Amino acid sequence: CFPPYKRTEAKEMLKLFKILISRPQTKKAADQWGYILERKSISGIENLLYTAKRAGVAEPTIIFCECTRNKRIKAWANKIFGNKSKIIPIDFDISPNRYLDKKFIAKKESQETKWGLWAIKDKNILKKCINWHKRKLKYFRENGCINNPDVVRKWWKQEFK
Repeated sequence: CFPPYKRTEAKEMLKLFKILISRPQTKKAADQWGYILERKSISGIENLLYTAKRAGVAEPTIIFCECTRNKRIKAWANKIFGNKSKIIPIDFDISPNRYLDKKFIAKKESQETKWGLWAIKDKNILKKCINWHKRKLKYFRENGCINNPDVVRKWWKQEFK
């Protein structure tokens, strides 16, 4: 999480997938797979909406996400794709933020899930969510590394007011 912030979770996952699919035992099946690496979204909800627009909601869609976001992504994907999506959580977050108080994390995840569900229904709320994420990222970057639990707690305490 250092400037110029070029790395994304999606790019890191794609790097891993390319290594995995080059293996002889997966190569044949993997040749039929398609990947959508969205480069402009700054939030999970924005990314899922882009994927639905690009891939179509009628197509079966496998969505990979960081495991701490599994419930949130599943709720949003069910609303967007119906039963045509499968969520596969990947455990790769080793940041100190992962080990914040469980009640705090549950409250944060619940709030983000609600906002995302509202954003799916209303483009004006989606715009507000995007702007909120931009403000959050700016705050995190200006106040220390994103992996700083004190910065995360402080941001969310302001949001819970």
